[in-house]
Amino acid sequence: MPPPVDLAIIGGGVIGCAIAWRLAQSGASIALIERGRFGNGASGATAGIIAPLWHIPPDNPPLFQMGLRSLQLFPQWAAELADAGINPEFQQTGILRIALTQPDADDLAQSFQWQSQLNLGVQWLKPDDLRQREPQANPEAIAAVYSPQEGCIRGQRLTHALAHAAAQNGATLYENLPATGLRRAKNRITAIETPNGPIPTGQVILAAGPWSGPAGPWNSPADPLSGAGPAGPWNTPGPASPWNAPADPLSGGGPAGPLNAPNAPVIDSPAGPWNAPNAPLNLPVRGVKGQRILLRLPGFLPQSATHNFTGYIAPRLDGNILVASTREEGQFNQTTTAGAIAHLIAVAARAYPNLTQASFIAARAGIRPATPDNQPIIGPHPIIENLTIATGHDAIGIMLSPATAELTTQYILDRNPTPLKPFTPARFPQPIAHQEF
Repeated sequence: MPPPVDLAIIGGGVIGCAIAWRLAQSGASIALIERGRFGNGASGATAGIIAPLWHIPPDNPPLFQMGLRSLQLFPQWAAELADAGINPEFQQTGILRIALTQPDADDLAQSFQWQSQLNLGVQWLKPDDLRQREPQANPEAIAAVYSPQEGCIRGQRLTHALAHAAAQNGATLYENLPATGLRRAKNRITAIETPNGPIPTGQVILAAGPWSGPAGPWNSPADPLSGAGPAGPWNTPGPASPWNAPADPLSGGGPAGPLNAPNAPVIDSPAGPWNAPNAPLNLPVRGVKGQRILLRLPGFLPQSATHNFTGYIAPRLDGNILVASTREEGQFNQTTTAGAIAHLIAVAARAYPNLTQASFIAARAGIRPATPDNQPIIGPHPIIENLTIATGHDAIGIMLSPATAELTTQYILDRNPTPLKPFTPARFPQPIAHQEF
């Protein structure tokens, strides 16, 4: 039987592994539970871009500050993780954004106005400056901006490094072990059910990425823990869906329901009807598929990760060139497709025409967790007292992982939810149907 722990984390992507590392460092006993292999989802298929200046709007101060804080933390993070045993291959070699059309150049100029005020060394490059920096860049480029403090990291290695460092600090890692239920006593979770037996725990963090929402065992009106709800056809009953229990809303119906307890109260609060008869746990997280490819052209690597308004071309330390990524709403699978590969090859050639001569190495797909308001969900569940949510980062999970781990760890230690208020699960007032599924 698994031993009891202070805190169990469901989800072995970058967010779950990062939180496990930091909490293990605090001295808490941690169980990190992953249904497959660590980093086998979006965290491993990511482009690994760390560029808050380009991906987080400055008119969203809480999220933008998370991005800047993560950017500040990454160099020390990478050094600590390398010392612990696995180098995450962090490259703080900047982000180069090139414009091939006048509208793109105008967009660059508008962004540069505020980026140049941040004291991060952001530079405007004329065509001659760009060619001096990247001789193989598309000669049709009419402007570029270089942000030297940003960069990229290898997502799979980062996730493995975080899990390894968590274990070095005493965390217990469970790989290929699905969480098949959550035992509850009234409004508290007492244990995580698994095929190897229950894991008793005092606190739970749900960091299951896209499986935190309708795609996972937490959310479906007809069958809230695995049924055929609006999330789509992947959510079917049977052995693959151990959460299944007929008439198993989150407020009663049998031990098969992870958020289920006999006689659990019906509560309709300003946060919404999270725990009412026939109502699901309202985590409006949807899956968004992304694909990326690896190319190789001996003798050529860009100096920096490059964005050309259609995608990224990023150098890797093994000599490969990563090209990313697609954004495919309503696709909940990790299948790579010929169409996506062709699109990404065109993306690469648009930035660096010589990449038409590159060898194709590999393709990979992952499913990102997105939310209706494009903000992550981080903070205490409004009904279940010892459940904390950390999901919904969409394409910026790697980018925000240091700040997310810092904020979540601090909340677990001091129970002060104020810093997490902009990201609270309680901001969603009612169940949200996603018609695109």
